[in-house]
Amino acid sequence: VIGKISDIDAQKKEELRLQAQAMQDSMTGLLNRAAFHEQAEQLLEIAAQGTGRTPAMLIVDIDKFKQINDNYGHLYGDTVIVSMADALRNVFGDEAVIGRFGGDEFTVLFLHADKDELEDIILKLRETYARDIAETEDGGKVTCSVGASRYGVDGTTVEELLKSADSALYYIKENGRDGYAICTEVIKRKFTAGSEQVLSEEPKDDNRHISAEITDFALELLEGSKDLKSAMNMLLMKVGKRFSLAAVSIREYDGEGMPVISYIWSNAVKETNAAAQVYVSPEERKKI
Repeated sequence: VIGKISDIDAQKKEELRLQAQAMQDSMTGLLNRAAFHEQAEQLLEIAAQGTGRTPAMLIVDIDKFKQINDNYGHLYGDTVIVSMADALRNVFGDEAVIGRFGGDEFTVLFLHADKDELEDIILKLRETYARDIAETEDGGKVTCSVGASRYGVDGTTVEELLKSADSALYYIKENGRDGYAICTEVIKRKFTAGSEQVLSEEPKDDNRHISAEITDFALELLEGSKDLKSAMNMLLMKVGKRFSLAAVSIREYDGEGMPVISYIWSNAVKETNAAAQVYVSPEERKKI
């Protein structure tokens, strides 16, 4: 018998990485439109088998996002988008299906017990986002609006639930934004026509290659910031989150020619621990 054993771990990991990348929105790491629909359908199938909890659909929209970009720049606009993605992950965890359809529109399908719990979760999301998002340069507040629909009441398919949630979102936008609404029959009759037009639009592309995105971010940040330390910390955070890194650091020579960590950002551990774990070998020092 002639046999051969090959270690294909690296190849398999790369295939899985590429598959995951194809399902994700490039900026936030949330599911893209196609992946959201697929996983949402799977969650509805599980719920139909009887789990004691009912699916609910949310559409979350950042209020006046175009105005935010125009007034404060795309750099701050990107921060607003990423902060919303983080808030959704913090509130819903791994049990929900969370997506970004492009621009400032986010979607969530999750299981809830009743209408009261649904409202509590929406309020928790809005509070979390309001707490975590950075204020604008002039002290302005960034808000969001939420439209919700319930399985069995407002639809039984992903598309039906999305349309009903979008109708509820339209209702909030027509009534001043910065709030939430759970779909009703009155809302459906009044806003379905407008919501169908929005849902049929193609997702917006980020229109920036990853290299250009980081470079533009860095140049704009350094040019517009008076505080170098804060600017560098924000830049390292952007790089770390963009590439899913545990830590990112910048090293510079000290007076004795030794590389010293000048700036460090850490996602997985405290900054002090991250700094202690960075080891620079003599060979690496020659290359710096």
